[in-house]
Amino acid sequence: MFIAEYARRIGRSVDTIKSWEDQGLLAPTRDDHDRRIFAEEDVILGLDLARLGIAARRQSQKLSSLVAAAPRQLELLDDQQRAS
Repeated sequence: MFIAEYARRIGRSVDTIKSWEDQGLLAPTRDDHDRRIFAEEDVILGLDLARLGIAARRQSQKLSSLVAAAPRQLELLDDQQRAS
């Protein structure tokens, strides 16, 4: 399948797919016209990458809310690290 169908099947944009490829996370084959060709196995990998991205964003949001709620504790931790 070509990139547009692949993106639709995993629920991500074509730009996201290209970014993942640039990062070395995906390695689709190419046809004679240099178009990306994705196999069914790539769909499973793409869905896994999408899930990991969602999980990472959630963790980042949790961390941001912890930082916002406790800036003084972070200052104390930073002071302790400098002292050691």
